[in-house]
Parts: sequence; structure tokens; C-alpha cells
Amino acid sequence: MRAANYAGSAHLVARFVRAKAEKTIWMQTLLPMAKQLQEQGACKVNLSEMRIDFANGSYVLVDGLEPSRIDGVLGAGYSTIFVNECNENGWGAIEQLFSRLTQTAKRAKDGKPIVPKFVTDLNPTAKNSWHYNLFHLKLDPRDMRPRPDGEKIVSLHFHPRDNIANLADGYLETLESGGEDFQRRFLRGEYGSFEGLVYKLNPDVHVVDSFQIRERRNDVRLIRAVDFGFWPDPFVCLWICQDHITGHVIVYREWYQHKMLVRDHARHIYKLSAEDLPGPPPVIPEDTDAFYEALRQGRYQRIESLYAATVCDHDREDRETLHAARIMTEPADKRKITGVEHLTELLSHSAAKKPVLLIHRSCTNLITEMESYRWKDPKEGAINVKDRVTVGADDCLDSLRYGAMKLIPPRTADFNPILGRMR
Repeated sequence: MRAANYAGSAHLVARFVRAKAEKTIWMQTLLPMAKQLQEQGACKVNLSEMRIDFANGSYVLVDGLEPSRIDGVLGAGYSTIFVNECNENGWGAIEQLFSRLTQTAKRAKDGKPIVPKFVTDLNPTAKNSWHYNLFHLKLDPRDMRPRPDGEKIVSLHFHPRDNIANLADGYLETLESGGEDFQRRFLRGEYGSFEGLVYKLNPDVHVVDSFQIRERRNDVRLIRAVDFGFWPDPFVCLWICQDHITGHVIVYREWYQHKMLVRDHARHIYKLSAEDLPGPPPVIPEDTDAFYEALRQGRYQRIESLYAATVCDHDREDRETLHAARIMTEPADKRKITGVEHLTELLSHSAAKKPVLLIHRSCTNLITEMESYRWKDPKEGAINVKDRVTVGADDCLDSLRYGAMKLIPPRTADFNPILGRMR
């Protein structure tokens, strides 16, 4: 409506990862609306650029804010900026976007100037987040001082019932059947605290915005970690790097997908893994049968040679399906409490100690799980730690445990990391 009413105006709709913006905002919402307007002659749709151009010179653009794209986004001015799932972004990127809310335009019918608007949405996370400080406390996230423009900052709270007419059958019941902490975030939309969280993830400390391995191949060790799933649990693959120079373990890529066969996941794993090769990556066929034919011809061997291991959940049939795609796997060390304690130690930090474990900001599903995964009994020491129960989605977290236990095996009384087996 703003694009149609204000000639020559520009409007940005963005999410941190462009591919996710395409899958959600573009395909599910804007594109169906834009096609209806295009049939009426009001606009033209550019599918490759995810852009809607109006006859009056205005446009709506959908894009990503990851490091490889944000410079292009920042090269233009806008009258409206809408950031979907804003918690996926660091405050630095959001602050830069504020500076691009510069474009002016006038309404055709009365010459009234457009009011610049910066809009975001999210499912609330923790109260120490930049978005809670900004939108609820009206503090500058950088120095925690009151914002001089605080009177212009407004928060709106929505409940899924407010949108009941557009929800799929059973969706609301699914939210209502979740645990208390799941309902607090995804049903009631309430911010939480660190109390009861299994992992104390601090985005300012543990989340990184850039990562490159191509020029430092001799200094790193790469593995992949897989947790099998179909529905309702997803299939997850994480790419993890151990940096021998800095000592960091960095999760730098994720594949998270429902309702897909392992045979098809294998093709996507190759496609994403090809990005780790030096030089231009080989083209992986979009057709799964063509991909397997290329494998039979001996192609893509360089890709698999990059990884020291692919550790997996223990499902034998699924592992053999990956083996058929020449992704050789090994069973993961699945000791849960030992793995949880190990990840907690890798995340720990202080003024004198940097954390070992870091996560790239594009791994949004992993970060989301970390921000909501809790002990069923939040009181520390309420029961023996080995008997404690966790609640919340943990598919990415399981993959992370597998990878961390492989790269830096914990030295415990019942496990010998050299032999790799229980005593």
C-alpha cells in the first residue's frame, strides 16, 4: 500500500539469510499478493531479484542481510524497512540499516510526505537481547543508555489467536501442547531469562558474523554432524570447523529440513559442502537422479575429501543411505549428560577466558534451540545432574553434541578419547 500510494518510494523486506527470506516472506506471502496485483496491471514481478516494481516508480525488494549481501542492501535508501525474525541479526547490522531509512516521497492525492518506518518482528528470546533492550526498555543496546528517540519506539504484542483465520488446522493445538517454556515463547510471546536454560548463549560473545576457511585450509579441521529426522523432527546437518590457530570450534553452516528422504538430503549436503572447496564450486544437479548418476561417474570426490569425519545418529538404514552417496559416516558418541556438560564447558567464558565454541549467525535454527532449551526443573541442584530432564527442541543441539564430542572428546572417567569407546 505504501509503494502504491507514494510514487518513487523504495521499500525493503529482509531476513538475515536471503534463502530463508525467499522461502518464507517471498514465496508464502508477497509473491501470491504481487501476482494478483500484476494481473490487475498494477505492478511487474521480477522473480530472480525478488522485486515488485509498480507503475508509479516505486518498488518492494526482498533480500538478505548476511555479510555477502548487506553491502548491496546498504547501498540504497528506503522509506520502509521491515526485518523479519530480527533476532537472527546482530545489533550492528540493525544499526546500519537505521541509517538507510532516508528516502522521501509524497502521496499522489494530497502531497503528504511519507513517514519513514522501521518495522521488525520475532518470537521473543531472552531479556538480555538487544531487541528487548531497544523495543521494551527503549535503551541503546550499545551503551544501555536511554534512547533520545524513545517516544517513537513502539512494541505490539500478538497472539496466534489474533490470526486464527489464517492458521492451518491443528496449528494452535500444536502450540498449546508444547511445554511451558515453548508456550511462553511461541504461543504467548513472552521474553524469558537465562534461568533454567541449559546453555547460556550470549550473542555478543558466541555468535560470529563472518567466517572463511578457503585460504587457511592447513590450519583447520572440518567435520559434519547429522541427526536424522523426517516429521515432526527435522533432518539436521551441521558443518563444524576446528581452528588450530585460535583454538575455536566454529559451527559455520546448517541444513535443517522436514519431510525429505535421506537420499535427497545427500544431494543438498554435497551442494552446501562444495562451497568449502577453493575456487568456483562444482555445479551439483538439481535433479536427484542426475546427481547420483554423476556420483557413479566418479565426480565430486574432492568435496568429500575435505572432511575428517561425518558423525551421525545411529540409525543404520539412514547411515547406509548416506554411504550409498559416498558420504561415509561413523556413529556418534551419544552420551547426553556428558555431551551437555561438555558443550557447557566449551561455551563458558570470563574476563580471562574466551569461549571455545562459536556459532555463525546464519545457523538460525541452532541458535533458536539454544535460546529455548531448558531443564525441566530449573532449580540448580534440585536433583542429581545425571538424572535431570531437558525440554525443548534439540535436533540441532543433538548434532552439535555429536560434533563437539568428535572434535574435542571429553576426558571423563568412563570414556577414553584415544580408544573412542566406553570402558
